[in-house]
Amino acid sequence: MKLYLLNVVSAKKKIFKDHIYKMTINGIEGELGIFYGHMALLTTIKPGKISIFKNKSKKNEYIYVSGGILEIQPKIVTVLADEAIRGNDIDEKLVLESKKRAEKNISKFPIGDINYIKNIVKLSKEMAKLNIIKLIKNKSL
Repeated sequence: MKLYLLNVVSAKKKIFKDHIYKMTINGIEGELGIFYGHMALLTTIKPGKISIFKNKSKKNEYIYVSGGILEIQPKIVTVLADEAIRGNDIDEKLVLESKKRAEKNISKFPIGDINYIKNIVKLSKEMAKLNIIKLIKNKSL
């Protein structure tokens, strides 16, 4: 089993650095599964989760990213994220509050208004965080 180095860095700090077997991430044109030796690639990423597999048998970790850039080289993969949070560090209470505010604010603006769009984006990011929380809870059962 060949491993490669994954670096996940946010605008604020280094989030993850380790050798892994596989990862999945949402690229601008769909989900990418990345193994050792993947062809070189530079692409933007959408808000969502990174699933990290440290070995073949299980998913070891999730990281939320709000968007950014993915660079793949043969032995190293780098994610430069606008915002990145380890799954275990996501505060469910804060996410639920933020989701509720976004849902409430969406109804205040007409479709197409910039504030409507901002709240739709915020809602989608909070839903992605809640999805990671759900996955972690199910994994620990």
